[in-house]
Amino acid sequence: MHSIQKEQLNIASYLLQYPEAQWLDELAAERDWLEARFAEPGAASIRRLIDHLLQTPLLSSQEAYSATFDLRAATCLNLSYHRYGDAKERGEELARFAAAYQASGFEPALSELPDYLPMLLELAAHSPNGEGQDMLREYASSLALLSERLEAEESPYAGLFEVLSEMMQPAHSGKGGCHG
Repeated sequence: MHSIQKEQLNIASYLLQYPEAQWLDELAAERDWLEARFAEPGAASIRRLIDHLLQTPLLSSQEAYSATFDLRAATCLNLSYHRYGDAKERGEELARFAAAYQASGFEPALSELPDYLPMLLELAAHSPNGEGQDMLREYASSLALLSERLEAEESPYAGLFEVLSEMMQPAHSGKGGCHG
């Protein structure tokens, strides 16, 4: 994964933060720089999300974020849930995620499960051995599924997930081979 993609993954993680007043101030100050890190049509998707976040009252943004990512299993940000649900295999997969963080020297937030997408995006952006990139590619179909679900709901985050989904597709085939 070349440096611009790593930078884009880091930005995607940043854009998936829970909206807070200070974060929105930073977002407004950095919007041009953030958008410029993506080529079109990805830049337009990022622009739409940032515009939405900056134009929506904070409480409304917070409620929408929670309703979308925290209260609905179909659009939760824990990638292995989309593959395994609550099956016991998910526990093994979470242990594999945790091992990838440990192997890279990355300290995940203790308040989140290790398959939490924003955290995994940070790992992918910063891991020296590519652990995060490999895991994201394995979950390309889950990202595509999230993208489709968010698009169907007309979520302001749909475009960001479309960009992420496209980034994870193998260059030669255009489709990932994972179960979603």
